[in-house]
Formats: sequence, structure tokens, C-alpha cells
Amino acid sequence: FAWDDKLVQSGQNTQHYKEWPWSELAAVVMSPGVPLTHPTPHPVVSIAKQHNCRITGDIELLTEACPDARYVGITGTNGKSTTTTLI
Repeated sequence: FAWDDKLVQSGQNTQHYKEWPWSELAAVVMSPGVPLTHPTPHPVVSIAKQHNCRITGDIELLTEACPDARYVGITGTNGKSTTTTLI
């Protein structure tokens, strides 16, 4: 299942997260921009917690899949592509 709040207005979401089969879900993988706690949790976080559904992110999935790998994280607003190319 996938959800994007921005697609609600365009009608492109096929099923609202409130209607997901929560008891069958192994985890919710959150986008980095979706608030887990601050300023308030996104409603999907609260629903996942109510159903004891694991909440994780893409970086956690990566490190679980490749625990022995070494990683370089590049963040920021400007220069990521250039820095990545240089690395």
C-alpha cells in the first residue's frame, strides 16, 4: 500500500490508510519528510501504533538488509549531487 497526502486532492490514492488491513501489515515505511513526533505525528503513525505495527524508514531498511556495509550520508539543501559525484 502507498499513500501520499498531496495526491488526495487529485484523487490518485486508491485506498485511504484508515482502510488498510492493519493486522496484516508487517511495517509502515515512512518518508523522511513525514513527521513521526514533531510538531505532531502524522495520523498514519498514530494508527500504526494502535495496531502495534512497526514504524521504520528507508535508511533503517537499508542498514538491516546490508548490516556490514559502510555508508556515507550526504544531506543538505544544496550541493548533494556535486558532492556525491566527487565521492
